[in-house]
Amino acid sequence: MTLNGEQQKIVLEKLKYFIHKSCDVCSGKEWVLSPTIFEVREFSGGGFETGGKNQVFPLIALSCKSCGYTHYFNTILMGITPKQEDGK
Repeated sequence: MTLNGEQQKIVLEKLKYFIHKSCDVCSGKEWVLSPTIFEVREFSGGGFETGGKNQVFPLIALSCKSCGYTHYFNTILMGITPKQEDGK
C-alpha cells in the first residue's frame, strides 16, 4: 500500500524526532521515508497460513540515506492504518 500525501504528512510529523536525529550506525543526518507500507506476519513454522490466524503488523520504514540502517514503525499505532479485528 502506498502512502497518500496526507498520510505522509502524518508520518513525518510523528517521526520528526528521528528525522532530526543522527544515525546510530554511521552518524549520517539524512533519512529517507519509504512511500510504501510493508507488513510483517507472525511466524508459522516456515509456511504460509490462510484464514486470518496470523497477526499482521503494517510497518513504515525510515532509512539512513548514508548506510541504510532502518527503523520500522507500526502504522496502526501511528493512526495511519485501521486496526484489524479478529485477524481480518
